[in-house]
Amino acid sequence: MTSPEQSQQFLDALTRLGGSAGNVKLRETLGWDEATYDLVHSHLKALGKIVPGRGRGGSVSLAGADTPPPEPPPTATDEEAEQFLDALSKADGAAGNVTLRLMLGWDEEQYFRVQKALVAQG
Repeated sequence: MTSPEQSQQFLDALTRLGGSAGNVKLRETLGWDEATYDLVHSHLKALGKIVPGRGRGGSVSLAGADTPPPEPPPTATDEEAEQFLDALSKADGAAGNVTLRLMLGWDEEQYFRVQKALVAQG
């Protein structure tokens, strides 16, 4: 259970950081452990007070009219996903982006769209 004081501390710290911050940076600013941070974060997200974002470790922004809409998830056709995974398999399960993209013969847009879709699917 989160207290109103914790929620306000979270929102105040986020405001001081410009309305948007990485989760690690905000947690360190607050001086909270991960469990406390995650509990308050989840509570404020459920109330629509904050919007989660991307980035290493995730990020968070204050909800509001000037908050950009979330990006649509990347997509890949079944055929693209199969081609990507086959090429990766032929590279013994590990290859750099440039190498794999050249193996597939795809442009950067297609390659990274499919790569991101597969990462999002796990």
